[in-house]
Amino acid sequence: MAQTFFEKPILNSPYRYPARHWELDTTGQPTDTILPERRKCAYVTPVPKAKKSKSHGQAALAMEAPGGITVDGQTYDPRSIINEVRSAVDTWRKIPDAKNWGVTPETARLLQHWRHHEFNGLRPFFCQVEAVETAIWLTEVAPKQPQYKKFQKYLEAANAEANPALFRIALKLATGAGKTTVMSMIIAWQTVNAARYPSSKLFSKGFLVVAPGITIKDRLNVLLPNEVESYYKSREILPADMLPEIGKAKIVITNYHAFQLREKITISAGGKALLKGRSGNDLLTRETEGQMVQRVLGDLMGMKNIVVLNDEAHHCYREGTLFPWVMSDFSLMDAIECGIVKLPRVPISDNSLHDTPKLRILWESLKEAKASLPKSGRSTAAASYDPLSLPPLLITALEALYGHYVKTFDSWKASGIARPPVFIVVCQTTAISELVYKYISGFEFPEKKDGTIPPPHLGQFPLFRNYDENGARLAQPRSLLIDSEQLESGDALDPAFRKMFEPEIERFRKDLVQRTGNTEAGRKFSDSEILREVMNSVGQPGKLGGGIRCVVSVSMLTEGWDANTVTHILGVRAFGTQLLCEQVVGRGLRRQSYELNSEGLFDVEYADILGIPFDFTAKPVIAQPKPPKPTVRVHAVREREHLEMTFPRVQGYRTEQTGKRLLAEFSDDHTFVLNPTVVGPSKTVISGIVGKTEELNVEHLRSERESTILFKLTTRLIETHYRDENGELQLHLFGQLKRIVRQWLDNHLTCQGDCYPAQILMREMADKACGKIQSAILLGSQDEQHIIAILDPYNPTGSTSTVAFNSSKPTWTTDPEKSHVNLVVTDSEWEAEFARVAEAHPAVLSYVKNQGLGLEVPYLKGASSHRYLPDFLLKINDGHGEENPLNLIVEIKGFRGEDAKEKALTMRTYWIPGINHLATHGRWAFLEITQPFSMESDLSDHINAALDQIPTV
Repeated sequence: MAQTFFEKPILNSPYRYPARHWELDTTGQPTDTILPERRKCAYVTPVPKAKKSKSHGQAALAMEAPGGITVDGQTYDPRSIINEVRSAVDTWRKIPDAKNWGVTPETARLLQHWRHHEFNGLRPFFCQVEAVETAIWLTEVAPKQPQYKKFQKYLEAANAEANPALFRIALKLATGAGKTTVMSMIIAWQTVNAARYPSSKLFSKGFLVVAPGITIKDRLNVLLPNEVESYYKSREILPADMLPEIGKAKIVITNYHAFQLREKITISAGGKALLKGRSGNDLLTRETEGQMVQRVLGDLMGMKNIVVLNDEAHHCYREGTLFPWVMSDFSLMDAIECGIVKLPRVPISDNSLHDTPKLRILWESLKEAKASLPKSGRSTAAASYDPLSLPPLLITALEALYGHYVKTFDSWKASGIARPPVFIVVCQTTAISELVYKYISGFEFPEKKDGTIPPPHLGQFPLFRNYDENGARLAQPRSLLIDSEQLESGDALDPAFRKMFEPEIERFRKDLVQRTGNTEAGRKFSDSEILREVMNSVGQPGKLGGGIRCVVSVSMLTEGWDANTVTHILGVRAFGTQLLCEQVVGRGLRRQSYELNSEGLFDVEYADILGIPFDFTAKPVIAQPKPPKPTVRVHAVREREHLEMTFPRVQGYRTEQTGKRLLAEFSDDHTFVLNPTVVGPSKTVISGIVGKTEELNVEHLRSERESTILFKLTTRLIETHYRDENGELQLHLFGQLKRIVRQWLDNHLTCQGDCYPAQILMREMADKACGKIQSAILLGSQDEQHIIAILDPYNPTGSTSTVAFNSSKPTWTTDPEKSHVNLVVTDSEWEAEFARVAEAHPAVLSYVKNQGLGLEVPYLKGASSHRYLPDFLLKINDGHGEENPLNLIVEIKGFRGEDAKEKALTMRTYWIPGINHLATHGRWAFLEITQPFSMESDLSDHINAALDQIPTV
């Protein structure tokens, strides 16, 4: 087995197309070879096999079954379909011009936002965007193209086999890859389009979200638009100008238990018998299916189109294979190679002379050793067992994993990480879980016959004890016992369980009242709800579960628990299939840190696993954790409302021709350099195995006539920038434009590295050149034509009052007399220095950093539409008085590449004049600062120049 994979398994950025993967050998194990392409969709377990192996009765789950779905004589299997869809979506994604994507403008805007927006927090992973892209492509693109109709037929056939009345599409992501974010993106895409295209049948504003349990149902509240931590705003799933639309969505979140028919009346068995009387007819005390639907759907009743989001993506399997309606798959191996999840490690050998490491198949090993454990699942069965007399093999497993946990705990503490790592134990029965819990955390002895009570056993593991050294219970326990089935269904807790946890429950209830300030909160929450609160906040400082380090669980913790600090898992139960193993292991796969390293990748994190026969990696290495960066809240301050700043939200621009003569005003920013970096190598040497080498070059382009280049480039300029209101080409301007294009070709086109002017005619190059030429025309012909900015019709004005986000970046605390927002997030020392300069200048009335503000400038990069965020917005008294200030947009730019030049040209030739011609949002100007040591003088010079234009009395 190659060690390279296990030492450095992460190959790809989580935010980019996964262009590399590890080659697997014939046994499915990683080699030391990296293949320069994406991994095909296939069921693989990238894990070490045991050095010696023999079947131990563990049922295997065959993930590929022969045959498949047949449509029109063509046989399909789910994974082949997934690969075909993935290939088609990849091709579609590479289309450069959004106008050719075949989607609505709103969908195009959302795709550009998810792919390119500079998110203040964690941005969507590539796999999350790809899942939504697949849904969008299947909905808006594929139905309109004949070559893709086979996918529609395939889905119809697959769904008809299961339930023809329910059309399903499944998007499969590895545990920890962020299904909730994907659901929020789908809701955003559907709602915005439904709001703006109310007659379309492709979109809906109604959503039924079905969760597998109450815990996950609670966590999905972030999908509700009005929640404080709603993903649409807190994670910037929607651009700021589209946020009003999400409020039009109707979203119902429920768990699948809600679909069970409920009793309409509460009546005893004796009462039922009495009411039945002699007839013996059963009483209809349960609600009908229609009544159940009405209860579950609530506000969704009466809507024609409802999108149902079933949050059980890890249940994508039927017996033997994937559900056939799975259209997108980002597997656990893909997630590991992108660093999105932790790398699980299991034993591969030991010194027991056993064929398979004993601690890898703990439950089977305990059965072989005829270990004494309660056979009954009832917790009362544990009463006759001594917690300190657990089977030696089980104690060895606990000790081994705890010893490694201590090293991890100390490592995290030394690194300054406030949250403790979490150790979880998953047991077969309630009785076994109670014994393990007592052994780990401590317990109290019963009263002796003489009336004395022995001091409690403090617990075998100091870091997990619920008692202090004097035998008193800790105010906040370090270990927690949870019955997952009761927790998820919402059933009442077992009386013995409640009694055992009575002190903790009372302390949690008081803590909840203190934290919320609501004296009724403790009485309104049931015991199970409080325990769910503890479970949801395990290891989170300041919350009810903040002190929990160890969780002992009945059932499997298969879903709904997403603590990202789990580092150690012990399975003390039977596992029937690899799928069940994956679900339990999945509880430990969520990453602790999402900080990128210097290579732009995540550092590897590990989850160490015993007792779960899951085929994954080994070698108990303690990963050196990185302490999370402290976060601060950046927000508008209510007491500073007098400093509020507003700005226009610009969607695009239009030109009004007011004269006949066109002139151009060129500058260095209009220069275009053609070189091999821009257009590709101009010389390439090729060779066979033997024989003469040959050079390939583009020297033949040298003979292209200058007049031909001039004619074609002028024609392209008219096609892209000069059409009348009917879309007709304004050919009468050809002569004037030809003169200007010749001027540009002679003075502002530079060829290097054996490149030639003819290469400017490549479409992407030509469009970039035309953009530069047009901006020069706009600068030189301001008296002949006007630029008018087109504002967003749904949300034309933005404000500093909406700024509210968290950041872990360095900040500058603003002067309360200079900024509506409390902090400036500084991406560089330059920005911190500019904040100081802005606050020090007496003419600056207020300022704000354009982060979380929503001030975006649309611009063209070639023929593709893009948006950029300038750095600062200032309100300046330039001599017109404080009631008529100058709004100054400031861009701080060190290196000025081609993209920076395009942005600056757009500001000067489109955005600023376009807004000023509207005359509805005040006066605007633009300043670009390129030298850090001249910031103060550059700002002063700009303000003084404006003051000089004020006529003296």
